Amino acid sequence: MSKTTGGGSSALVRLDPRLARQLGVARHFALDVAGEFVRRAAGHQFYAAFAEAYTNLYRASALDPNFARPYVGLFELRLREAVPALGPTSSEEFHSIARKLADLAPNLGVTHCAQFM
Repeated sequence: MSKTTGGGSSALVRLDPRLARQLGVARHFALDVAGEFVRRAAGHQFYAAFAEAYTNLYRASALDPNFARPYVGLFELRLREAVPALGPTSSEEFHSIARKLADLAPNLGVTHCAQFM
């Protein structure tokens, strides 16, 4: 490394291109490892919350069967999250949610996605 201008803490520094590449690779590797750690930790922490959300969404749909939002949440939860406590999503569950969304909110994007499943 060599200083190119100025002095003190605000000095500009020019890095050897090989060192810059190595630092860039190390930085990306560190970010990838940290990201994977956070994803794994979050997954283990929130599985119980996903199961609770699933139960609450079904309760909400029972309280007001004409409100589309719980069905949107159920569809998104079952499609995007693999929650071991809930098991795999059956095609009948997807079709049931899609039918209810088509009745309540036929113009929502999620309704069209659910109908495609």
